[in-house]
Amino acid sequence: MRFNQAIILLLLLWICSCKSGSRLKDANQKKIIDFPYELEASKIFKLPSELQEISGLSLSEDQKYLLAVQDENGIIYYLDKNTGELIKKLDFKIDGDYEGVCYNDGLCYVLKSSGTIYEIDLADKELAVKKHKGLLEKTTDHEGITFDKMKNKFVVCCKDSEGLGEQYKNTRFIYSLDLQKRTKEVFFTLSRREVIEYLRSSCSSEEIEEDHDKIFDMKRDYLHAGPSGICIHPINGLVYTICSKGKYMFICTRKGEIKKVIKFDKSILPQPEGIVIDVDGTMYISSENEKGGEGILSVYPMKQ
Repeated sequence: MRFNQAIILLLLLWICSCKSGSRLKDANQKKIIDFPYELEASKIFKLPSELQEISGLSLSEDQKYLLAVQDENGIIYYLDKNTGELIKKLDFKIDGDYEGVCYNDGLCYVLKSSGTIYEIDLADKELAVKKHKGLLEKTTDHEGITFDKMKNKFVVCCKDSEGLGEQYKNTRFIYSLDLQKRTKEVFFTLSRREVIEYLRSSCSSEEIEEDHDKIFDMKRDYLHAGPSGICIHPINGLVYTICSKGKYMFICTRKGEIKKVIKFDKSILPQPEGIVIDVDGTMYISSENEKGGEGILSVYPMKQ
């Protein structure tokens, strides 16, 4: 009798361990998603010389063109989505360090690195400009802006955490803004700890050593990733954040849970600065050229 009880107990323990292992496996599978793009299958276009320092990227009102800005001049550039050809440009005559652009409801919004957002009425012949200033810290280097249709708010990503306190130097902030009510809240954050946890769960030690050594180097007391562009995928609703520093793409839920980390090939995207995803899922990424050559536009069709 005791022998039979021992056998039954062992069987129960084995079943419980199997279920536990299955749950862990399922949890890990839910955490990591398939990346719906083939980076090697992209089309790459060299841009006109005046877009050598291209930064932000968005879509036009009719979604026929890409909108772009660059680091120095107050100009909105219209680009052909299929060739990168410059179609036209609108000069709103206020020069500055512009890093992001997005369109919403007849208005174009251009983000300055200091956190000032310029609202430009494209229907106005004079391109009337309204300034939104003081919502964001001047020290955190704002580099990407998009519009969140679900919440009817703007989303801005920060390249740095300077001035926010020592406790945040390993954290990058993504903010949600209501420009009319002049309110700001944290949409989510990217922390070094979360990035390391994700990479440990999804990468081999060889991949970590080859591609992510600076993230894991504890002698570097900061997160070696600086967001430079952001968009929300129109099909799956995930938030895509690209980084010029570190050459990363972080794909997260709206709550900030990391679902995928992509490391860009520096030879293809030397300094990724802007990202937008079309309604059909086509992804566009703009990049400066660190060697001083032409700016780059990369086009990635979504996998069927």
